Amino acid sequence: MQATNDVGQPTPDKDDDEVFLRALQFSCSAVFPMVLKVAIELELLEIIVTAGPEKVMSPEEIAARLPTHNPQAPIWVDRILRLLSTNSIVGCTVESGADGCLSRNYTVTPISNRLLHTYGGFDDVEVLVDVGGGVGTTLGMITASHPRIKGINFDLSHVISEAQPLPGVQHVSGDMFEAVPRGDAIFLKLILHDWSDENCVKLLKNCWKALPEKGKVIVVECVLPAVPKPTPRAQGIFQLDLCMATYNIGGKERTEEEFQGLARDGGFTGFKALHLFADTWVMEFTK
Repeated sequence: MQATNDVGQPTPDKDDDEVFLRALQFSCSAVFPMVLKVAIELELLEIIVTAGPEKVMSPEEIAARLPTHNPQAPIWVDRILRLLSTNSIVGCTVESGADGCLSRNYTVTPISNRLLHTYGGFDDVEVLVDVGGGVGTTLGMITASHPRIKGINFDLSHVISEAQPLPGVQHVSGDMFEAVPRGDAIFLKLILHDWSDENCVKLLKNCWKALPEKGKVIVVECVLPAVPKPTPRAQGIFQLDLCMATYNIGGKERTEEEFQGLARDGGFTGFKALHLFADTWVMEFTK
């Protein structure tokens, strides 16, 4: 009998590999949303964005801006951000040091870069109100690219109290469900998915009141596909939809048709949508 070297050796094919990887992903599916939540609460993304669109930051530089003296902080920052980079939340570059060891550096989110380089809707804006703008990081990037724009960063008082001075940006505190500062455009980045349809319409009606004729609301949000398909893109956005439901009462992702419905119920007659990146779109609701 002829001898063989592969007797009893399993020969998994590509399909077996994919099934195993999918099973592994399912078993750890709760990790990503929890890590993203931690990154947001630690303001890791804000730290990177504040450094500027061309700046890359090491985990050590990022950790140095955190309110901690834990010597392990850079290691944990690196572990958090390398997961986010595999999901295109941040960019990552790798370089080799003098000792031959590899180190990672992180840069701003592709979404912010795509917004500034792909979307031309800021060109005719003179006063831009960023509702729910946090400490003004995104608005600061917009006014840096469009110096003639007067930016109004609007958020709750305890948030605004932490905001640092930014060129071309005025920080204003208040409640968006009561009233919104006046401007010829209002910016809502990842705000509507936090709220129920009822609250979104209430906010949009306040925006409508604050805008002049032909004014617009610029909405940046993920958009659900109308038909769920077994693709990584669809899986990610439908998972995020359920995450929003757990983070906020009434929170959810929406289809383009549902965003059109919100715009209409808020009093807006015009609607345009432009794809930015992955599942992220920029939409204009025009008065």
